[in-house]
Amino acid sequence: MNKSEKYTSSRYARKWKKTTIGKKLSSFMNKDFVDVDEIIYKENKSRPGEIIEKHGEDYFRNLETLVLERVLMKQGKIIATGGGLVVRDEKPRPH
Repeated sequence: MNKSEKYTSSRYARKWKKTTIGKKLSSFMNKDFVDVDEIIYKENKSRPGEIIEKHGEDYFRNLETLVLERVLMKQGKIIATGGGLVVRDEKPRPH
C-alpha cells in the first residue's frame, strides 16, 4: 500500500467517528471502552500527529502497536484504534 492509500485509509477512519461510535457501542454492550490514541496521549503528552511530526510515522506505528498489544491482553473491551493500524503489515497480538 502506498502512502496515498495509507493517508486515505486514516482519513476515512477519522471521519467514521470511531471514539463516538465506540463509546456508544461499549455502553450498549456494557463493556469498557479503550481508545489507543488516548492512551498514547496520556503516556507521551503528545497527540499522534505531534509524535509523527517529531519522530516519524514508523516510530508512531511501533508505539501504537505496543499500546494495542497491552490492551489486547485484557478481554472484553471495545477498542478504538488509529486508522493506520489496519493497513500495517505487522498485526499486533496479545502476549
